[in-house]
Amino acid sequence: MKTRQIAFLAVSCSLVCGAARSADLVLEPERTEVLISAKATSPTRFAASELTNFLSRVFGRAVPVVKAPTPGRTQIVVGTNEWSAAEGLDPAALGKPDSFLIRATPERLYLCGEDGGCRWFEEVMANGRGGTGMLKGTRASLFAVYEFLERYADCRFYFPGELGEIVPKAERIAVPLGTTTHVPDLLIRRYYHPIEGGYHGEN
Repeated sequence: MKTRQIAFLAVSCSLVCGAARSADLVLEPERTEVLISAKATSPTRFAASELTNFLSRVFGRAVPVVKAPTPGRTQIVVGTNEWSAAEGLDPAALGKPDSFLIRATPERLYLCGEDGGCRWFEEVMANGRGGTGMLKGTRASLFAVYEFLERYADCRFYFPGELGEIVPKAERIAVPLGTTTHVPDLLIRRYYHPIEGGYHGEN
């Protein structure tokens, strides 16, 4: 009798676990692509390039960036665009700059934030040139990308460069269906240092 009870519990557990897994959007190599609008802003394009770079390293195979959905593939939609609008996503309604939404449906993943006002964004990020004034503006989709990579792909970013990154290999990434919203606690988050040199406090 005990053997039957154990077998019953094992089958029940497997059914429950299977049901939980069926409520995920599964991303797999060679079946996943990053989708952006043809009118995507510079910060959105940079967010997409970061996503495809790290996902390609996770999967060990290239994840393309496209401007129109490919039949038979799962799209990761980056930015606020015609597809996020059709899904009813409006990060501006969250009320604070840099807020973003992550939504997983059975067909697509949305990494959606407001992006704009960052001129020459890729050059500044790649080369560190142009001054911090170039980075003023909104780039919430980039934050959504990093949140996705950390939370669901187990990537870690300790300091700039590959030496400071942890990018584990995976054959699939499961994202629970549903929507999560991320709103900054503080409205203004900016480093300000008015003088050259070090700290001039008391010894």
